[in-house]
Amino acid sequence: MIQVNTREFRANQSRLFDKAMEGEKVMIRRHNQLFVIVPVREEGLQLTPELERRIAEASNAHECL
Repeated sequence: MIQVNTREFRANQSRLFDKAMEGEKVMIRRHNQLFVIVPVREEGLQLTPELERRIAEASNAHECL
């Protein structure tokens, strides 16, 4: 298991993503929260109609900025 703070993550993103792809558990601490890098294979990713709608709304809101 690898645990880094956000500064370390930004400085070592490529290496940390590679480690996660190799099966290593990579945790990022930001303030008092932990985040984990989890590789998702494309065949394992399914977008529900609700998620597609939310993505479209976010994209439209971003275009309006």
